[in-house]
Amino acid sequence: MDLDTLRLLTRVIAENPDAEAEDEYLLNQFDGFIQFLLNENRTSSPDQQEAFKLSLHCLTNLCWSCHRNELLRKAIGSDERCRTFVSLLKDMLFQNLHPALRPLVIALLCNLTRDEVWASQFFQDDHERLISAVLPAKVIIDDTIPVMHISTVHLKLQLLLNMTSNRELRRRLCANGTFQTQLLTRLASESNPERAVLLAGIVKNCCFEDEYHPQLLGPKSQLMEVILRPLCGPEDSIDSEDKQALPVSLQQLIGNPSTVRSESNELKSTICHALLQVGLLLTWNALLPPDSALCYDLGSNSPSVCWDVFYPSGIAQI
Repeated sequence: MDLDTLRLLTRVIAENPDAEAEDEYLLNQFDGFIQFLLNENRTSSPDQQEAFKLSLHCLTNLCWSCHRNELLRKAIGSDERCRTFVSLLKDMLFQNLHPALRPLVIALLCNLTRDEVWASQFFQDDHERLISAVLPAKVIIDDTIPVMHISTVHLKLQLLLNMTSNRELRRRLCANGTFQTQLLTRLASESNPERAVLLAGIVKNCCFEDEYHPQLLGPKSQLMEVILRPLCGPEDSIDSEDKQALPVSLQQLIGNPSTVRSESNELKSTICHALLQVGLLLTWNALLPPDSALCYDLGSNSPSVCWDVFYPSGIAQI
């Protein structure tokens, strides 16, 4: 495929990424992109670099469903070629030799790792390197380098949410107090509804780890204050005793005519699932006598139920 054709194809796919297409057509497109990306004889010429960049663009905009991600695996073929493809993307993410390509790799990973099979391949190892690549110093930073119309921080949050579907990655993040503080601080100040959903989804996934509940619910944590705030509204009416049990900042919001409840049903649903996850163990203990053999300490192997790990509904399109 010559460069002019690839430019035209990139523009067409970007303008209508959701267009219905026959599987055979998609397989042919995927095969062409993969052949180029995995070509060991590819040079570092400007034209080759542009073609590489455009190929990543096209793959990202085409891979918006699990079915298409499955077709991509079929186009790649053998397990060995699939591992080579995964290694290629990881190397570009880790080494950052071509900074302009890195956001494109993150965008593609956002879409591919929504799929459990792809997620298991990308997240099965290199855990610390993955975290360091997405979160330098494990801090959620506002990177303002745009990828077309999407900021890099939005893409990083999408990828981070997918990463927390992996238990080992999730536990490593939960173990870092700085990350927890930054996550809650960012959620508390986030005005963009889509980003707020992503941040709340990360919080929810972190709530799957019972042994880290003491940190999440400890006296220095702002978890309850931060995630309850979007649920507060002017219509709320609770008795004074229950109100006194809430953080002071929330007491001032509940029932206040100037309080605005979040309009995002997705955000409210995600928050409720997070509350349910941390509340299951607390409720279990509260219902039992203190000396009961069935009463679990926070952090032990509890009888809590894990709900499905959250994946974002949004697709990275660039």
